[in-house]
Amino acid sequence: VLASMIYAAPPMARNVMLGLGGVPAELREVSAMSGASSWQRFCEIELPHAKQQILVGINQLVLASLSMVIIAAVIGGFDDIGREVLVATNKGSARFGQALGAGVVIVLLAVVIDRLSRAGAHQDRTRATAASGPQNHRRLAVMGAAFLAIIGLSLLLRGATADLAVFTAEYFRAAEVSVNGWLRGFIADHGLTLDVIKNKALVYLLLPLRIGLTKAVLPFTWGIGFTPFAQQLYLAFIIAGSVLLYWRRHGTAAGFLLGGGLVFFTGFTYLPWWLVVGTVSWLGWRLVGWRFAAVAALMMLAITYTGHWDGALYSVYLCSAAVLLCLVIGCPLGVMAAKNGTVSRIVGPINDTLQSIPLYIFLIPAVALFQVNEFSALVAIVLYAIVPLVRYTEHGLRQVPSTLIEAATANGCSPLQRLLYVELPVARPSILLGLNQTVLFSLAMLIIAVLVGARGLAEQVNIGLRDANTGLGMTAGISMAFIAIIADRILRGWAARIGEA
Repeated sequence: VLASMIYAAPPMARNVMLGLGGVPAELREVSAMSGASSWQRFCEIELPHAKQQILVGINQLVLASLSMVIIAAVIGGFDDIGREVLVATNKGSARFGQALGAGVVIVLLAVVIDRLSRAGAHQDRTRATAASGPQNHRRLAVMGAAFLAIIGLSLLLRGATADLAVFTAEYFRAAEVSVNGWLRGFIADHGLTLDVIKNKALVYLLLPLRIGLTKAVLPFTWGIGFTPFAQQLYLAFIIAGSVLLYWRRHGTAAGFLLGGGLVFFTGFTYLPWWLVVGTVSWLGWRLVGWRFAAVAALMMLAITYTGHWDGALYSVYLCSAAVLLCLVIGCPLGVMAAKNGTVSRIVGPINDTLQSIPLYIFLIPAVALFQVNEFSALVAIVLYAIVPLVRYTEHGLRQVPSTLIEAATANGCSPLQRLLYVELPVARPSILLGLNQTVLFSLAMLIIAVLVGARGLAEQVNIGLRDANTGLGMTAGISMAFIAIIADRILRGWAARIGEA
């Protein structure tokens, strides 16, 4: 209960602060001129004005509490749906059907609560005031009578209802067993394909990001060797390409090419600490300000002095791989959803479901298909973190002014040219906000992904929990919080800089 409260309270507090902070100063002045006390002003003016924002906070509060049911089962919950998911998942693919069935129950609860609370939060005030009319009174009376009739019928037929519940429970238990059999057959038929997907991702994406091309490119993995001449040629290409982009006034692209090329060359886990600290501090100074740059440098030094630097680099590596995949998959999905109403109607409910379900549910398909390894952790992180990027990309493209699109079309731009040179640049601040949320979601999911193969800071937090080592768990958790704060502020600063430009 305490862990759920600690996790769920901040969204509620933030929305209350946002709602009360948005009360116009004129209303406060009018209440003061009318002789209202501070308590009267708070109860009669500020709270009603902030009601809708507070209801949004309640929506986030309930969903955050629900997302903790499985984590609560890890530290002491029992005899609830979260415990069923936990026990079934720990038995691997042998009880995939049971884990999926219990997970679907949590998903349905989350989706229903989310849609109802969001509808209440965005209800128009005019509808609320109109609810006092005679027509609405008659409607409420009819609804109340129907509700009482349903309750009375349920009481009269409670024996039949109980028998029906037993029958449906047995039916779904049989369905879960069938799902287990189907999964075993699917893995037997397509296990080699799944292994190929996993191994290709490990060899061509995860290993280069973690240990660098210099150690990952070997004859028995890539079929070739990364010779010293090839290394010099690679570095020359990266430097020349960065200089060319900078000379053509594409400073951001030049920075990405230089930074990404260096990361792939050395790997995240072998980056020099002084280079990481210097680069992050420089970005903080350019995008946020010198004060945040100093704070970011102190945060990274604190991570180093607490002995979590290697774990931090591993965590950043795994989250970077997940964010890269989210960009490759999520941005095209967002573009297609913005351009095609059918795709939007298909992607929308999927996004709602992925955003509403508890984090632990994402481990079920990853473990069932790929067992416990680093790639399963990557799959779980991508499934959870891809939603904001898809949504913000679609939202940003839909908000592009129609006058710009018409002007580009009148000048002879093709649909692809219009997308690349008009729509995406205009929607870039919104896409960057989605990228910001994707990064934060990846870091949040990393703690859960440790159960299926992730390591780094998340593993240290898990060890601290398992061995009752409060100091280790707290320092590792605070280190992850530092990484999230630095990433959030830098990306928000970048989005604000682009928005101003």
